[in-house]
Amino acid sequence: MIVLVVLSVMAGMAVISLRNDPIMQLEREQLRLHGLLNFAADEAVLQGALLGLAVDDRGYQLVHFDTDSQVWLAQQGQYFSAYSLPEAMTLSVELAGDRFTEQEQQQIALISKAAGGDHIVPVILFLASAEVTPFTLTLRHVLSDKQLQLISDGFSGVNVKWGEYE
Repeated sequence: MIVLVVLSVMAGMAVISLRNDPIMQLEREQLRLHGLLNFAADEAVLQGALLGLAVDDRGYQLVHFDTDSQVWLAQQGQYFSAYSLPEAMTLSVELAGDRFTEQEQQQIALISKAAGGDHIVPVILFLASAEVTPFTLTLRHVLSDKQLQLISDGFSGVNVKWGEYE
């Protein structure tokens, strides 16, 4: 009986430690973001709509362009809800090999505020023609020296690449 109790406690501790593993958290977030990017690309083509991904270092949100009001809007639904990364993770974006500086990120936020406060400015676009803004999204975890990148050249889908944190 005591052996069973000890084994169950050890198994419980193993499950808890795996759940908090930084590499597993990176993989889980990569799968979620990769799925969202594929969904956005497909949805833009199927609906003939212009979709965008708004990104900051703490999370992201899928938005659509409303042609009537000429603004980017969030929609209701599972895929369009704003998503915040776990506390220990960050997300950065590079477009055509150029990373946004902190000043550029602040300018995007100011443009968003000037446009009416709640308007969102996406940095990655998904066109109805199946084209996507070329990008590199980099996920990092503070407890790991590894980083995970989601990369697109704009035409051939999204690829995943592991690398060392620089």
